[in-house]
Amino acid sequence: MRRLLNKGRAAHIFNNEATMNQVAQAIIEEGEFTDRIRGYERYGMFFLESIGYRVDPDGSRLLLYYGEIKVDAENRYHVTPRTRPSEQ
Repeated sequence: MRRLLNKGRAAHIFNNEATMNQVAQAIIEEGEFTDRIRGYERYGMFFLESIGYRVDPDGSRLLLYYGEIKVDAENRYHVTPRTRPSEQ
């Protein structure tokens, strides 16, 4: 997180590890394929409750309700809280 903020970029953070695991499981079971973007297949879904927050370099925070999993060619995945689905 500090590395991103020091570079002037926002950091997306889950509320806690349990939430991250629940989001990953929900997307695997019920998520929607959104597209293949920047070399990754992307799947995601919106949640009714906040799953995390975005911290901007100025310290402001925004609650996040969208979870996304990106999957690489070796079937490894990374789950992230976001504001919306990734775009090209």
